[in-house]
Amino acid sequence: MPAVEKRILHSMLRASILQKAGALAKHGLALAARPTAAPALSRLEKHCAALSLSPSDRSYATTPKHIRKRKKAALEAERPPVFLRHAELFRDAIQANNISQIASAYNALRNQLPLGEKDVADIAKALHTALRLLTQSVRQTRIPAEIINLADLLVLDIQAKVLPPSYDAHLHLLSFYKESAAFEKGNAFWSWLVKQGDDYVNANLYGVALELFAFQGRPAEDTEALYEKALARFPGVFLEYHLAHNAVIADRSQPTAISGIPRALLQGILTARILRGDAKNAYLTLDTTLRLFPTHVPSRFITLFVQERPLDEAYKVFFLACRAGATPGHDALKILLTRLRKVAALSPTENAAVLRAMVMACYAHTTSGAALNNKSLNELVIAITGSLKDHVYTKKSSDQLRPVTDAISALIADLFGVWAAQNSPPGIASFNSMIANLAGRGKRKDILDQTLETMQHIGLKPNTVTLRSILAAAGDMNDAEAIRSAWTDLVANRIATGAALELVDWQNLLNAARRINDPEYVQQQLINFQHIVPHHILDRMSTALQGENFSRLQKENQNVSQESTMATAELLKVIEVLQRDVKYMAENAQSGRNFYEDPLSLSLAKHSGVYANVPEQHIRTVYDEMTTDTPALEILPESSPEPEAEKQPAAMSPTGFPLDELRYENWKTINELLFDARLHDQQYMDIVDESIKLGTPPPSRDMELSNVPKLAEFAGLSDPTSKHANDRQDTLDDKQVTLDEFREKIYELRGRKA
Repeated sequence: MPAVEKRILHSMLRASILQKAGALAKHGLALAARPTAAPALSRLEKHCAALSLSPSDRSYATTPKHIRKRKKAALEAERPPVFLRHAELFRDAIQANNISQIASAYNALRNQLPLGEKDVADIAKALHTALRLLTQSVRQTRIPAEIINLADLLVLDIQAKVLPPSYDAHLHLLSFYKESAAFEKGNAFWSWLVKQGDDYVNANLYGVALELFAFQGRPAEDTEALYEKALARFPGVFLEYHLAHNAVIADRSQPTAISGIPRALLQGILTARILRGDAKNAYLTLDTTLRLFPTHVPSRFITLFVQERPLDEAYKVFFLACRAGATPGHDALKILLTRLRKVAALSPTENAAVLRAMVMACYAHTTSGAALNNKSLNELVIAITGSLKDHVYTKKSSDQLRPVTDAISALIADLFGVWAAQNSPPGIASFNSMIANLAGRGKRKDILDQTLETMQHIGLKPNTVTLRSILAAAGDMNDAEAIRSAWTDLVANRIATGAALELVDWQNLLNAARRINDPEYVQQQLINFQHIVPHHILDRMSTALQGENFSRLQKENQNVSQESTMATAELLKVIEVLQRDVKYMAENAQSGRNFYEDPLSLSLAKHSGVYANVPEQHIRTVYDEMTTDTPALEILPESSPEPEAEKQPAAMSPTGFPLDELRYENWKTINELLFDARLHDQQYMDIVDESIKLGTPPPSRDMELSNVPKLAEFAGLSDPTSKHANDRQDTLDDKQVTLDEFREKIYELRGRKA
């Protein structure tokens, strides 16, 4: 290809080759638009003419052979370069996120086409996405070699300066190494990047490097030093000052008008601090974020606290974000609901308030601006139907349980309606739980049949867990024929999918057979499949079958105990309260909520004691002292005084809060979290110290609730606003805390000098 044509072609494709390279006709049109492309265009016009389907002036039969050869040679000379066809395949592969094709096309194009910055970023993003789409088990044990090789090849070409620098590409590659636990490769790439110019590294990339360090468990000295280096290298608009814990903003009633605040850097240092257990500085980092962006807290921030902190702290952080209109994200909601569900499962009736908290979390999340998601619905259905697992219901008959199972069925139907109103149908997990718990534990074959019909109606096919649930339900109903039918279906499913029968399948069969006292059926199945059943499963099942206590046949108790009657009445009361909450959610989920005028309680368990006996005016006074004029402002450049402008009305959050009031409430909540975190951390350290004295290993940290609220104590969704408002206020008695005492407490909590 002549130099002029190649130069024009490369110039045309530089910005994003994979979007522009393609058919030769497009190539010609692009060149035709350039006035300097005449020599190259003449060659391309000849080629386009040769490709034309219009008949030529001279027939093939009358064209001399030497002319045909000459034309053929000319056509071959003018054939578009092969790399253009690879480029088109490359572009299509990236759009489809097909890593195999991306890797193949990239190898073909490496030395043929100078990719642009956006193209490099697109490749790295596709690579990172492919990793995230792998299941957790695959990601931890057997990441496909083509993914790893492509990542390594991209890094080599970036370091060789074959590829142009791209902040986004570097971010995705560092994240790839972090999430695939290839820490040595990630460290090596970062060590090279940090020595390059600012066209290779920005402040946000330091944030990703901080997360890379944090996932390795690097000490505080390393992460804090890296954070300080980022602030020094990229001072921006006095970045070090604005990200300091004691910084102030010019107008607390308005959004922060400071551009260039690197949120990924804040996320990186927050991740490092929270993963090493530095709750104090993690909460102060969140405080900084809330001061700068009171309505735009990144969802990853909330997810970190929901994952890593004790449940009552996690709950408060989640609702803090919802109150501001900063949607926490579906990951944070799912994690929070799962943790709450596990607490409810410990004692479904005693911990019924936690079920109300789950409904309120879903409502708060959707009123913060998020759509409802069926993952949260699944968690609610599993938690509610799990109430029937309580031992007091195991010996009751279907008729004795009918009031409870009917009430739960109606409640679930109401929940399905709320989610359906936002185009979120129930997922398979909801139906699996209904089969195993509601139909099985409730001994209701009619509910089992209705559930399967509903699944078919909305296009859901039974999966392996569904078939296991049917087997378990058949056992709970003491139905021998249904047990054999369910086992046959489960075996057929495993064979059809090419999967072996697992230990959990055999345990389900064993438990079902115990209900009908039929060990011979299990023994026969083991004989039938002994050629494919692993030895460890055969051994465990044989031991279980030989046990003296094989039979777990449950005889229905006609004389219902007083304990059972009371438990049923209490559960019906819980369901009634939940129905009111769900009705409130159905009527208000899509209309939004003014959290300023109509607050929701942020507290799951006991109210924080940081404001006990402290008058509101003391709290406001200390807040004003800490968030207005401060000597730290002296580092800002001097500016000539401006004439006093008319004060603007306070900007509003999406949830109805004036920003100055929202910042004040956020500051108060951070103080509560600092107080609670110190208490939680001290309690755990006391346990660790005691274990060391006794010479025993310290127990794992208790991350759940130590004090679950009673149903009557909890301020739920359908309760009056006054109950939520009162929950935010501390009672005062004669021993009021003085202003100086309160100031000292808050300054000490925040690590500042009064």
